[in-house]
Amino acid sequence: NTKLSIALKDLKQLDNTKTDFLHMVSHELRTPLNGIMGGMELLKTHSFSDEVMDYLSILDLSTRRLESFSYKALDITQLQTMGVSIMHLNRISLSAFVETFIREYEKVNNIQPGRLLFHSDTSKNLVEADNNYFRKVLEIIVENALQYSPEDKPVRIIVEEKDDNVVCTIKDQGSGFPGSMLESSMMAFSPGVEHQDQRTGLSLHLARMVMHYLNGELQLSNAPEGGAVVRLVLPKIVPEEEKEDK
Repeated sequence: NTKLSIALKDLKQLDNTKTDFLHMVSHELRTPLNGIMGGMELLKTHSFSDEVMDYLSILDLSTRRLESFSYKALDITQLQTMGVSIMHLNRISLSAFVETFIREYEKVNNIQPGRLLFHSDTSKNLVEADNNYFRKVLEIIVENALQYSPEDKPVRIIVEEKDDNVVCTIKDQGSGFPGSMLESSMMAFSPGVEHQDQRTGLSLHLARMVMHYLNGELQLSNAPEGGAVVRLVLPKIVPEEEKEDK
């Protein structure tokens, strides 16, 4: 019992250290990034040679990735520190929410028609979620699916009821998830894990954390015919009038 208590204490201390590290990195990145991005916007208003413009595009993309990393790190530290109390939970129709998200995502990111295919078996699939955080989960999964699926192949998004849950399935037609990722617990900074996006794995870690605090689950698998499959599982809410009818 003493050894177990010590081990649990060490694990908690390690987890706190990771949280503190992410919080520090997020804040330390913000100040220099703001300066770099401001300078980038100014440079983009001038005319340069094609070679210089190519370098500026690479720099712009890199700084935006760093900005995205800093925001995700901050989201993770806030969730680990405050948990579900930081969320604003409300009842939503998952199919309506996902369909609206897809339309907005296509418009903002100039996605070609037919690239994202949506289907739902019902509109009465109520769940409890935080709109902002669940939208971040969808952005992470859909962006990853589009990135690794061939441009001439659609990414399918399906919302359906299964038993006591509502499930949003995102399926691409790419090479699928590496076996190491499927076998791991997908924790941030897990050693030796080859992540789908070849970066830090922070995005999927954030997505899984959000689903955890929504009393849901994020499931990863590969389709037998090829392609990655992500399932976002949330408990179904049965309206009071339907309970009374039963």
